[in-house]
Amino acid sequence: MMARSIYPSVELGKLIAAQVKRQNMSFDILAERATAPMDLLPPALSGEGKRCPWQFYERIFKALETDRSITQQARRYWEMWRDGESGIHPWFENNRVHRLRADLPGYDLQPDPMRASSKEEFLAVMREFHVWAGEPSFREIARNAGKTVGASTLCEALDANRPPRLPTLKVVMAFIHGCGGSEDDLVTWTTAWRRVRMARATAGTVTPLRAGGQRNVS
Repeated sequence: MMARSIYPSVELGKLIAAQVKRQNMSFDILAERATAPMDLLPPALSGEGKRCPWQFYERIFKALETDRSITQQARRYWEMWRDGESGIHPWFENNRVHRLRADLPGYDLQPDPMRASSKEEFLAVMREFHVWAGEPSFREIARNAGKTVGASTLCEALDANRPPRLPTLKVVMAFIHGCGGSEDDLVTWTTAWRRVRMARATAGTVTPLRAGGQRNVS
C-alpha cells in the first residue's frame, strides 16, 4: 500500500515536483511542452486546489519524460483523489475542448500534413485543417490551447496574404490542440513540421573545400 494515501493530491504533487527537479525544467517550458495552462502548474505541484482531468497530469509526465512506473503510480494517486473528492478544476469546466469526430468510413477528409514538403505546402494544410475542424475563431483556438500562444499570433501564421513563413512548433501544437486535435494528431503534425524544418536546415549545408580553397554552399 502506498504511504500517506490519505493525501493523494499532495503525493501526486510530490511526484510531479520531483520530476520537474530531475529535469531542471522551468514552468514556461513545461507548460509549452505539455500544452498546459502555466498558472495551473504551481497548484499541481503543491497538491492544492481542485483536481484536474487525468489527461492534464498525463501530458505533464509525458513532457517530463517520466518512467512508466512513476506515471502509473501518479495515476493511482489521481484515482484515489478522484474517489475521495468531487468536482473538477473550473478552468477545465469552462474551457472544454470539443474533440473532433472522424469522418464517415470511406470519406476520410482530414488533411494530412505528411504530404507537405515545403513551408508553403505545410501552411496550406494548416488552413485546410482549420476548415475541416469547423473554422473555430483564433481567439477560441488560443483559449482551448491554454493561451500558450495568442490569437493574433495564430492569425498571422495562417494569413495567406503574408509572405509564407514556417510557424514555430509551439504555434503548430497550440493550433492543432486548440482546434480539437487528438494526441495522435499532435504526433503527426510534430513529425510533419520536423520533416519540413529539417529539410530547410540541411538545404544550407556547407560542403568541403574545393580546389583553390573555395567552399561550395548549397
